[in-house]
Amino acid sequence: MSDGSGRRTSEISGKPGIEGNSGTTFSGSSKIIRSFLNFTLLNRAVQRFRTLAAQDFFLFLRSTFVFLWSNRRIRIIFLSTILIVILHSIVVESVGYYVRTHLLDLRGLKELSRNFVNQELGRAVTLGVVKYDFPNAVVFEDFRISSEEDFALNHTLLKTNKIQFRLGGLWKGQPYIRSIVVKDASINLDLKDQISGELISYVQKINIPEIRMMNTTIRISKGGEEVLNSLKGIDIIITKQSEGVVVKVSDSWFPFPYSRFIQGTFETKFNSEESKSIFRFQNVKAEKVRGLYSLFGKIALSSGKISGEYEILINGKKISVKGKNQFTNVSGKIQQELPLGMKIPDLKDADLVHEMDLQLDEIVEKQIHTFSKEENIFRLTYSLSPKKLSTWETHLDWKNIRELKSIFQLPGDLEILEGQVNLKGKWEESGNYNDWIKSTFSLSLLGFYWKDAFLDLRLDQATFNLLPGNGLDLNAKGALFREPVSTRIQGKTGWKKAIRGNGTFYYPLYSEWKWDLELDRIAIKDFLPIYHSVKNWVRTDIRTRQEKLIPEIRWTRTPFYKYLMESLSLIVHWKLKSFHIKDKDLGRVIVDGKIVPFFSRLDLKGFRSDQPYVEAFANFTFGQDNPYMDFRLKIVEMPWEEPVNGFCGSWIVPESVTSDTTIRIFGDDFLALYNSLNILHNVSFNRSRFQDKRSLPLNLREPFDFGYEHNLLPTLSYYRNIFWKNESADLTGYGSVENNRIRINANGKLNDTFISRKFKEESGECKLESIGDR
Repeated sequence: MSDGSGRRTSEISGKPGIEGNSGTTFSGSSKIIRSFLNFTLLNRAVQRFRTLAAQDFFLFLRSTFVFLWSNRRIRIIFLSTILIVILHSIVVESVGYYVRTHLLDLRGLKELSRNFVNQELGRAVTLGVVKYDFPNAVVFEDFRISSEEDFALNHTLLKTNKIQFRLGGLWKGQPYIRSIVVKDASINLDLKDQISGELISYVQKINIPEIRMMNTTIRISKGGEEVLNSLKGIDIIITKQSEGVVVKVSDSWFPFPYSRFIQGTFETKFNSEESKSIFRFQNVKAEKVRGLYSLFGKIALSSGKISGEYEILINGKKISVKGKNQFTNVSGKIQQELPLGMKIPDLKDADLVHEMDLQLDEIVEKQIHTFSKEENIFRLTYSLSPKKLSTWETHLDWKNIRELKSIFQLPGDLEILEGQVNLKGKWEESGNYNDWIKSTFSLSLLGFYWKDAFLDLRLDQATFNLLPGNGLDLNAKGALFREPVSTRIQGKTGWKKAIRGNGTFYYPLYSEWKWDLELDRIAIKDFLPIYHSVKNWVRTDIRTRQEKLIPEIRWTRTPFYKYLMESLSLIVHWKLKSFHIKDKDLGRVIVDGKIVPFFSRLDLKGFRSDQPYVEAFANFTFGQDNPYMDFRLKIVEMPWEEPVNGFCGSWIVPESVTSDTTIRIFGDDFLALYNSLNILHNVSFNRSRFQDKRSLPLNLREPFDFGYEHNLLPTLSYYRNIFWKNESADLTGYGSVENNRIRINANGKLNDTFISRKFKEESGECKLESIGDR
């Protein structure tokens, strides 16, 4: 319907109409009705207020006046209060006017403060409004000090909306600053800034009895890297005493047990470079002190909570730090650098106690870090001599290695980790480049057991000693994949010091070792997960480099070669009592050889019932830009009796296998090795029988001999000298591989008949292409 002004209106009713209908109810009508009712009530209240204002206001004043007139005491109190308020306002305004015009030059005071900061700190400063605050204070609003000489980069050292200077001696005409109160300030300090090293002298120099910084936010960085991340709600009180200055830091008035708090004191004497600081904190978020902790503890924390206390002594440029920290569910990265890009596992929800004792100055340095968890302890001592030569000492006594799973982020497929470890070691830089690190080291393992998807290793007892003169002796007995194993390594080892092309140093290992190893049994199937993992890693590396156009790194430039292989000399003597493929025992194996960078050779011999049946050797070099390997394996009548592929999906079971296999590769990266691959496999399956003939188009009597020469290249594969022979057959042939399908030509005598067959393999079956029998 129209309201007469051209606009249409709608009526919404929730009541029955005149005829008894319920009316039309629209969606959301209940909300509209409630809004309408609320509007009506509000309108009535407004109307009532207007009525009161017009009619009852004078009645209210009259009743109040009558009440005060009839109650003398209340009347006196009411009038006195009004009088006091009026007099206070008059006094405040009068005193303020007098101070501004006769006692204080606020404009000059503002300029004096700006010049003081500019001259003493060498920093830009901005000041907002300066005003007098009754009875004896001056307030600066919008107070900012820059980290630079100007505000071009918008880096502020101190920022606050309000800073109050409380004055003394104002009415005597000799005003001085009695105290300063800064509220809601933000401090941003860079430890590489010159001002950070001069804070103590500034604190001593300022002639102000007390400075209070309430509800302060503190951020500390070092060259752009975060050290302290926005600690909020900190109260800092700087008090000047007769002998020196005391600074108190706190974020709570009453620190209760199990609550979060930070407390600390800093003390320094006048005309002295010495200072002492003591800090206590509880349940502080680890990420807040991530950078600060990494300076001393070499750990970048990411989550969890820390409680502890520190004592810091500073004397000039000498610093002494003693502290004890309790980790609660702490996670983070250990930043200690290791060779080859190796990393210590990350901390994960660790509950530890970390004690540190640091002595630092410009000439020498000493750090002692002790980590403990219940009865387990690890201590690392690092020192730096005046000649800048380092020394490391370690002590580890871990009663139960299983506890490491609750500290470190270990591989997710690790099923079992058990044992006890004891370690004592010392590494000392000698200054001699050819024998840079002198080592003494003793490691003992008892009941060690590691089991994951790739390795099942148990060491009942193992010792590893580095003796004076760099002598090495390692002994271990245990089980590999649940089979007994014992090993011993003897020789000499040490670290040299070398220079990279960019001028930085690295420390390659040099070694002259003799390795004796004795195994009871090895089964190929136990090592298949490792093989597949390495194969996938190699394929991924090749694909990633091709997709991202990452240049290949020469083998002799890789960290693995530079650190471990460049100065390696290793003599091996390995004995294997039983070698298994599937469930078949192939006898015992002996491996002897010498591994050196520029010419290495390994010789392998296999025996079955003391009769030699396999012989192999490997010649290889890895100390040049284009490493080369030549591997050859000869097998004579090795008992087999396992199914092998006989072309076209057929399976044959030979009594024995005779083969001569040569593998040659060269190159300095994975892709080059693959492109140079050349495999020549000459094999004969003796006295074979069909397990599944499928559609092989050769009617062979059993048993028969079957063999071929297979030449495998990266882009080409072919067969030659294929043969099937027995009393009734003398067949030869050749073949090629196209699109992973084998095409074979075979001819010769079969059952007193000369035959000729051409067939190819498709989907595991043979498809006959031509027949030329005579």
